[in-house]
Amino acid sequence: MARKKAARTATGDIIVDSRSYGTHTRKPRGTYKAVEINDAFKASAANLVKANNAAALLKREIDQFRHDFGGGLLWQRMLSVFRGYSKNNQAPNLQGFRRFEIHKDYPLSRLITANHKNTFIENGFIKVTLELSTPRFKRKFVDGYRIGLIAFFADFEEKKTASTAEWTPVIPLNSPIAGVEFTLPVPEGFKEYLLCLKLKAADGQTICDNVSITGM
Repeated sequence: MARKKAARTATGDIIVDSRSYGTHTRKPRGTYKAVEINDAFKASAANLVKANNAAALLKREIDQFRHDFGGGLLWQRMLSVFRGYSKNNQAPNLQGFRRFEIHKDYPLSRLITANHKNTFIENGFIKVTLELSTPRFKRKFVDGYRIGLIAFFADFEEKKTASTAEWTPVIPLNSPIAGVEFTLPVPEGFKEYLLCLKLKAADGQTICDNVSITGM
């Protein structure tokens, strides 16, 4: 037997005949009332979109240098940094990535200690001198390593990034090293940059693609 349709008022409310409460009306189930969104909520949502876009923009640039070093919750941790700017009503920038590890489980700091001795920009180039400890690899076959310095450039207002990099030749583990100098070209039209150090182990002259003996 077909279910009888509930009677309705002229405004669409349902008429209910209840033994407990008598005859009364109620709103139809599954209906929603329009909610007003205030300006603060709109601004917060817009900032969140900016944070997500900035994180995606920078990650695409970084990913070019970590095809052998994936994972490590990079995306989630980058989002956390950029969303922190959003919560504080700050524009996206690179300042929150100082001492930032690219891989959560395989940090660079477990393998090597690196300190900036000197960094300056001259005639369109970034010139960097680093003081480095001898890498602490725990694999017997590793007898050398390479150090790469990557400069990431960003202009989040213009939604653009760029990068340049320089690598050392393979350095023997038994060769003492006091410091390493890098010279990286600076592309035009960028407001800020971030320096990133990458370490790769070597077996002879063969570079090892193994996350456990890589840091960035």
